[in-house]
Amino acid sequence: METKPLRVGIIGAGAIAEYAHLPGYHQLSGEVEIAAIADIDLARANLMAQQFGIQTVVSDYRALLEMQDLDAVSICTPNALHTEQTVAALRAAKHVLCEKPMALNVAGANLMQQVSQETGKILMVGFTHRFMKANQWIKKQLTNGLIGDLYSIRARCSHEGPYKSWSAVSDWFFNRELAGGGALLDMGIHAIDLLRYFAGDVTDVIGRIHTYKQPITTEDYAIGILTFESGCTGYFEVGWMSKPG
Repeated sequence: METKPLRVGIIGAGAIAEYAHLPGYHQLSGEVEIAAIADIDLARANLMAQQFGIQTVVSDYRALLEMQDLDAVSICTPNALHTEQTVAALRAAKHVLCEKPMALNVAGANLMQQVSQETGKILMVGFTHRFMKANQWIKKQLTNGLIGDLYSIRARCSHEGPYKSWSAVSDWFFNRELAGGGALLDMGIHAIDLLRYFAGDVTDVIGRIHTYKQPITTEDYAIGILTFESGCTGYFEVGWMSKPG
């Protein structure tokens, strides 16, 4: 029996949509149809629509959510909007792939999870590093006991920050109200998520954040030590103030 392609809408036409979500869906042509895109910057939304063959373009994400034949949405907007837009999408009976960070606080994240459970719609956060081949291989070795007991684990993510190492198209990354934080929320959560993926749940955290190099009010460097339920200790370091490596 022939199955219909999954019809997806994109909320937010910025860099993460252009370089990740839109190309990813486009590669699944036949299985996924990018049906609509929404952005308050209509010129930007129209540019993405032309590039990826999207028929419907709107400036208000609520108009996109009113589309009855839409199955799922990607939330590709600034961090401060994730909770509001995800909750609205779930309540509009859409599955959601939300960019990281999930929310700016625990209350927002809990609400998103609660509404997902209430509506029966899938909510997934874009922790892409879990799906990289090398990390999948490491996880398999750990699960199968081929590496042995895990006593210590560390992760480091570093580059020169948005607009240098990452081609962001607006200035919200350096806006505390929209971003909620700096390098820790941008990159640190990938490091923390990977450590949890490999080592399990965390029992306590010691951390520090600093602003060393970037002319911003959010942090450009973060470091932390995690203790896991297994007894393993983890260490992470992230920054917007050094070359990758």
